[in-house]
Amino acid sequence: DIRKAIEQLAQMRKLSVVFDRDVAGKVTAKLRGVTWDEAMRAILAAGRLSMVRDGNVIYVFAGNAQLNVGPRPATTAC
Repeated sequence: DIRKAIEQLAQMRKLSVVFDRDVAGKVTAKLRGVTWDEAMRAILAAGRLSMVRDGNVIYVFAGNAQLNVGPRPATTAC
């Protein structure tokens, strides 16, 4: 399960993960001698996924679909 693979990588860095509801599928990988970033990129590429990191949270999306992630600008009332 690709979600489990990403969760395991996130655990290594003590990061939280939020998945888009369309993130699904299987992946098989044997990664040795690669950095954490290389491993994450490889898993994401295998599943045709994208990722945005905001602090300690990783948001994972199917394809290139991404929400507006991050701090929201302050709004003022008129």
